[in-house]
Amino acid sequence: MKVETLAQLQKLALEKKSVTCPEFHCFSGRIPAAFAINFQGTLLLQLFNEGMYVYKRKKEDTMAWVCDKCGDISHRPYTSVSDTPCDHCKDGTYKLPLENL
Repeated sequence: MKVETLAQLQKLALEKKSVTCPEFHCFSGRIPAAFAINFQGTLLLQLFNEGMYVYKRKKEDTMAWVCDKCGDISHRPYTSVSDTPCDHCKDGTYKLPLENL
């Protein structure tokens, strides 16, 4: 999503999001929106015109899922379905660590 106004940047800052400006080498990485909103107006205008975008992670967030039989740990997306068959022992199923307590 392209950021084009101060209102959009303020909303991103309140949501604790980050932005990126690929056209500018020094701003091509991840910049917290709460930091960027404090830039001088002339710089913000230039960044808006050249292209400021909401930063998206390249890798999906994962968490450790644990096999209920052998204890094998598999890093899978948060959205994975519980009771997925274990890749290691084939008898157990992966569960979230809290489900194993």
